[in-house]
Amino acid sequence: MKKKIEDIKPILDEIKKNLENFYGNRLNTLILYGSYARGDATDDSDIDLIILLNDMNDTCEEILRFSQYLGDLELIYDTLISILPFDANEFENGHLPVILNAKKEGILVYERG
Repeated sequence: MKKKIEDIKPILDEIKKNLENFYGNRLNTLILYGSYARGDATDDSDIDLIILLNDMNDTCEEILRFSQYLGDLELIYDTLISILPFDANEFENGHLPVILNAKKEGILVYERG
């Protein structure tokens, strides 16, 4: 069965709120990419997100910072959530396939004004 972005809006809203509280001014942008962004998500699809942070030093450290929270959220909503952190400046100039994919098909969930 096909799923739409509207189906995961409560999850996205909760993630956005918690990331804003967690990172404060360091949170620059939140992007949804992958099957939900393309419109071909199914019941088995995970939620793929990229967070762009100001002044990010260590990718592994950032992943560890929110991994417990993500695990709890995955249990609550019974869905896999994948979040990749990138430094906002490096993302703009990046050429990794995941970055190019997010730039091409990504949907903006949050952007600091």
